[in-house]
Amino acid sequence: MAASFDVAASTQSKGAGTTLSWSITATAGARLGVVAGIGFDNDDPSAATWGGVAMTSLLTVLGLRLFIIVNPLTGAQTVVVSGFTEANPRAAAALSVLGSAPGTIPRSSNTGSLAAGGTLTVALASALTADLVVHAAGLDSQGAGATGAVSFTEGETLRTESETVLGTQNVTMTLGTKAGGGGATNVGHSQGNKKLTCALAVKYSVAESPSAWWI
Repeated sequence: MAASFDVAASTQSKGAGTTLSWSITATAGARLGVVAGIGFDNDDPSAATWGGVAMTSLLTVLGLRLFIIVNPLTGAQTVVVSGFTEANPRAAAALSVLGSAPGTIPRSSNTGSLAAGGTLTVALASALTADLVVHAAGLDSQGAGATGAVSFTEGETLRTESETVLGTQNVTMTLGTKAGGGGATNVGHSQGNKKLTCALAVKYSVAESPSAWWI
């Protein structure tokens, strides 16, 4: 059974505090939970839980960090992202993935970043046709009119996005997905005059063969 998108939810805050908490309702049988968080000025979170269960930190780039959990609790669950060190704008997003029972943990991953506006493309190694690609894109900017949203450029479907602005400080957290196909895969997004744009991309294979689910 090929991996497929289930549900997604996101949140943000610009007030005091160093955590984010929100709810997601994953379908029974969900095989993977993915959470990404970003804090202003490279202030990435250090930990995340899904339904009170600790998640594994998988990737980080600048102020953006991605966490995963295999066989997450389903139904309505609280996701908590913590460890932001300053009470700056921060945002986070979560999604769940459906598919056959995993073997080890997912499969191929990569990161990328830009220091200013433009288009960022992140390449992933050869994929299985049963793969699902998850693209976590974060924006961090400062200055007058420092707002904006992600525009995916490699066929991803937007699943959830959350943005917050405090004065001239802005952060945006976005999750998108696309099918992996049978070869090398790119993900990409573009944005305008931003201080920082970064992406985390992971291919998840949930197939019926014993070798499925590598990262």
